[in-house]
Amino acid sequence: MSMRGSQEDVARVFSLWRGMLPDHPDPTIDEFRAGYDDMFEGFPIDPDAQIAEVDAGGVRSLQVRVDECDAERHVVYFHGGGMMCGNPEGVRGTAARLARAARATVLVPDYRLAPEHAYPAALDDATAACRWLLSEHQGSGPAKLALLGDSAGGGLAISCAIRLRDDEGHQPAALVGWSPWVDMTVSGSTVESKSAVDPIASAQSLTMSATAYLQGHNPADPAVSPLFADLTGLPPMLIEVGSEEVLLDDSRRLAAKAENDGVDVTLEIAEGLPHVYQYFASFLPEGQASIDRSGAFINKLT
Repeated sequence: MSMRGSQEDVARVFSLWRGMLPDHPDPTIDEFRAGYDDMFEGFPIDPDAQIAEVDAGGVRSLQVRVDECDAERHVVYFHGGGMMCGNPEGVRGTAARLARAARATVLVPDYRLAPEHAYPAALDDATAACRWLLSEHQGSGPAKLALLGDSAGGGLAISCAIRLRDDEGHQPAALVGWSPWVDMTVSGSTVESKSAVDPIASAQSLTMSATAYLQGHNPADPAVSPLFADLTGLPPMLIEVGSEEVLLDDSRRLAAKAENDGVDVTLEIAEGLPHVYQYFASFLPEGQASIDRSGAFINKLT
């Protein structure tokens, strides 16, 4: 039986997410970024983690590993933040936990953010980092590579896999999305039905993020909203999402679309938990359990 966090643990997760937001109804992008960075500064980093900055095909990235890592197994991890916020430093702790669970070296690209850099900058950077990794490890090839992303990074991971499939015929061995944002039209049913319980995301914040990233580009373009893409030929996919988040329906619809397109997909819904609860694994057992499931999934396929 899996461990469950106490009511106090779960309440702390909701409180930390809410505390990231400024105390007024119209936050700016700079305020979002400051709150994001402040929250992540408080997360512990495994003292055994080996963290190095690398140039991944022109994209500044962090490479995170632990002693147990298989030298030939790699994960590219795209951080979240609505395409506007976040950086590799913020998710070092999560990346180290993932490295241990997957026994893989984790590359976290510092992809360019909106609104300073609109679509397709983030996708270009994501693809460049994957191509660099594949070229650096030609002996192992794509069979030893997995892509994982949280929130907006989850959508980016899927979009990146689609581009690799279409441009080069390469595919990673596994795809993992934690609370992936895959619909920039913001049309999921839970955007409204979960608005009262989600502590961080909302129709307003998602629309703000999409507007900043797209800058007039069609939000229904499959390259930015992979929910509307042809997913045929993508590798096995694991989707982990909380029941208390506005992006729940993105995950449910993505799983249905993937299954319809012939992709081997597993959807896990964590009852009572919010957006990207994996970040809080240092004190939330469900967060660590999700990272462990993701690691086992990657390990099995690579």
